[in-house]
Amino acid sequence: MKVFRLKFLNLWFGAILISLMFFIVGCDILSPKDSDKDGIPDKYDNCPNQPGPKSNGGCPVQQSLEVKVWTDKQVYSAGEQITIYFSNNMDASLTLTVLFPNNTTQTFFSNTLFGPGTHTYIAWSGPPAGERTLTLKGVDSRGNTVYAYYTYKAGCPPTGFC
Repeated sequence: MKVFRLKFLNLWFGAILISLMFFIVGCDILSPKDSDKDGIPDKYDNCPNQPGPKSNGGCPVQQSLEVKVWTDKQVYSAGEQITIYFSNNMDASLTLTVLFPNNTTQTFFSNTLFGPGTHTYIAWSGPPAGERTLTLKGVDSRGNTVYAYYTYKAGCPPTGFC
């Protein structure tokens, strides 16, 4: 009976010691290391120091560059100021050009770095009269290129008909 009691106590103390070891030190089997706390264990996480969804391998989802361009109105008389608005959602190198009715182009600015936001550029309406197309080209830090287009009429007589 005494031998059985000692064996039981040894097993009981052994179980307590093992439990304390798991509690204090932790065990990779019970709670694998997750440095970025995104719920994906480091050994399965492609980006263990940056949180991201499981669907993206544990890496953050990269935002895509978006650009837009527009003017304050659709038709401009000859000599009238044109306010060109353009926006981008992240740092980008932007180029703004206009295509005239006679198929010539003018570049307002080229490969200029802009932070995210809405920006303005002031131009003036002049000859030749007719439809013009603005092209905004954006290039992000990874070299991805996107375009936005906007068409308006300018250089028109005061009646507004081009």
